[in-house]
Amino acid sequence: VDRNSVEAYKNSCGWEDLRVRKGRRNKAFIYELDSNGEGTVCLVDYDDYQSEYVTVPSTIDIDGVNYTVMSMMTPFTGCSQIKCLHLPSTMVSTGFFDGLTSLEMLQVDITTPPYADSERFADVPEDCVLVVPDGSESAYAKASGWSRFTTIRGGVSSATSTSTGFRVTGRDIMFATACRSVESYNLAGQLVASASGIEP
Repeated sequence: VDRNSVEAYKNSCGWEDLRVRKGRRNKAFIYELDSNGEGTVCLVDYDDYQSEYVTVPSTIDIDGVNYTVMSMMTPFTGCSQIKCLHLPSTMVSTGFFDGLTSLEMLQVDITTPPYADSERFADVPEDCVLVVPDGSESAYAKASGWSRFTTIRGGVSSATSTSTGFRVTGRDIMFATACRSVESYNLAGQLVASASGIEP
């Protein structure tokens, strides 16, 4: 619950015996402060049921204090509209991916695969593409849980344009709205991806 509602829940009939978590909101994300005293948080919920492209930030600001996002529970239950999910390199535990029944691409910026079992991806479509840091493809292909992805690609990098309706993730380009074409270049000026989109 929201931190301002904690006492109300504790004193309400039927709720008093339950453990009440203090949730901290940052945009559509809801976090719980970790009890380790190291300035980290766990992502516990996400309540934007419209966005198709979601990037979990690596750090958040709560009451003027900067916290590192280190883990998540099962925040995307009910978020069947999400097509592309991006997790930051700061995460050491990725929790469950329940509710992500339309996921087309999962980008994980973590070099070493976090622990996972196949149950964590039960709702994720079999043809979902997993994008990981260059050089980590083999590790993910052999890792428990992650090995269920049939397509694993290296090349984590991303760019987003909400005005033109496209997203570049790794070497893949996904279109959300009308856009004739997109080309993606690396810092050396080399073309790494191109695609034709939806005619306006």
